Amino acid sequence: MDDAQKRALHGQLARVLETEPGVDAGVLVEHFLAAGDLDRARSYVLRAAEAAERGLAFLRAAGLYRRAVELGVAKPRWELTRRVGEMLLAAGHAKDAAAAFASAVAYAPTAERTGLRRLAAEHYLKSGGEAEGLRSLREALADVKLGYPETTASAVVSLVGNRARLLVRGLRFEPRSVAAPDELERIDVAFAASSGLAMFDVVRAADFGARHLLLALDCGEPIRICRALAVEASGRAAADVRGRGSIEALVRTAESLATRSNDPHAIALARLAAGLVRVFSGEWRAAQATLDAAEQIIRERCRGVHWELANAVAWSTNALILCGELKEAARRVPEVMREAEERADHFAMMHMIYPAAITAIVADDPDTAEQVARELPKWGGEFSERFTGGHWGSLVSRVSAHRYRGRGRPAHSEMEVDFARIKAGHFLRVHMMRVCTTFERALCAVAAAEDGGDAPLLLRLAERCAKDLLADRPDYAAPMGHHVMGCLLACRGQREQALWHLNQAVVGLTRVDMGYLASCAKARHGALAGGEAGREELYASTEQLHKQGIVNVARCLDMSAPGFRGALG
Repeated sequence: MDDAQKRALHGQLARVLETEPGVDAGVLVEHFLAAGDLDRARSYVLRAAEAAERGLAFLRAAGLYRRAVELGVAKPRWELTRRVGEMLLAAGHAKDAAAAFASAVAYAPTAERTGLRRLAAEHYLKSGGEAEGLRSLREALADVKLGYPETTASAVVSLVGNRARLLVRGLRFEPRSVAAPDELERIDVAFAASSGLAMFDVVRAADFGARHLLLALDCGEPIRICRALAVEASGRAAADVRGRGSIEALVRTAESLATRSNDPHAIALARLAAGLVRVFSGEWRAAQATLDAAEQIIRERCRGVHWELANAVAWSTNALILCGELKEAARRVPEVMREAEERADHFAMMHMIYPAAITAIVADDPDTAEQVARELPKWGGEFSERFTGGHWGSLVSRVSAHRYRGRGRPAHSEMEVDFARIKAGHFLRVHMMRVCTTFERALCAVAAAEDGGDAPLLLRLAERCAKDLLADRPDYAAPMGHHVMGCLLACRGQREQALWHLNQAVVGLTRVDMGYLASCAKARHGALAGGEAGREELYASTEQLHKQGIVNVARCLDMSAPGFRGALG
């Protein structure tokens, strides 16, 4: 059969299939193309794309919209390319979606370009494309006449000024169901900046968050106010432990607006904000339940919200780890990682470094923990150029694996190298990161002293860290400080003082529901106290750690409560 006969056969088959109900329009497209009938192929490709979209086959729909562009369907190219981006976003492929939005800009009319740049910026930034994201963000900000602070100092000044305006202005607003498109676009660009920068530039993200809220309140559009309140509440909770009442007011207003609007995305964002506020307040179990509820809404009722989903899942898993529910965290991690890999979701993968590494350590697999911690930050390429929240998770995972293996000096060395980057990136403004970084730094110093390092120097560093923890504001900081003091005093051979601090740690850590660390402190207290009561305390705490799936309790104690090698003989 020659080519002409094949084309004729394809054409005849396609015309027969046209009359059959339920025939996939995509099949007809291919037959008409094979028959050289470009006009009929064009007439069916959009039907096929729309059918795939209705069937939630988003990647297939993206491919068909791309085919429509290639075939020259009589519809604006920028609209079709935007549809490609929307379908990729719905499938969770945010970086590819951002590239589609960016490529649509060149073909779009002037009035549509800002929205496309905003979408490109937001989803590049949220998926790890920092250079492309910042380029698109700067263009979108220029379009709506919102400045980008060129230095951290200028961002701090802008943030302080905008927070002061919010304080004076209050949260009053006049609800409006209709607003000018350019006003709404300005708000949306500010949201793209605040949410997109949150992973790696906490100061600028907070500044744009405050601007976002001011703009939304002035506009009065309820869903955007809800979104802005949710973002602002999360940001404030991360940075300030003193303003819980005002932060809760932000969340309540956001939840009320979301409920009245019945908008799934607004409801999910408000619930996510409530969960994050509880995380940063140290209410781990309440946070986990709230975040799980947000995840359910996102999965069942929302589309194109990979960033919200990644935040809900990762912080829920972190909350489980913090309160000592290690077995449940370990059960969840593999499925979450598989989903993130399938979506090529770099943001989600970076967020899951610490949970994945810690659950590997719990299973007595430090090799996998180190591999996860070292390889995932390279996975998306660009994030490796700047210290991000994901790199912080990588650092804590790496030094934990070192201490688990008894390698205190490498743990201390890596911590001190990256501590300068943490400080330079202003991550210590986030109180949970400040407390946990100080805690990990102290443990690394004690472990290094135990591993043959300069003990007087290292233990002085650990003591400074412990005192910083004892003086810090979050409720969970002081018990962590007592834990460190118990470890370093044991390393110095000051048994009675170590026992006192360990007892304070057990009481305090239990009170703030940090079950794993409380069990570690209790085990060390029992072993150091000795006698029948000490042996019973050691046995009970060891059993509790085993029940949470910890395979090698002795190594986990070396990791989380070092300094007892000499004290316990």
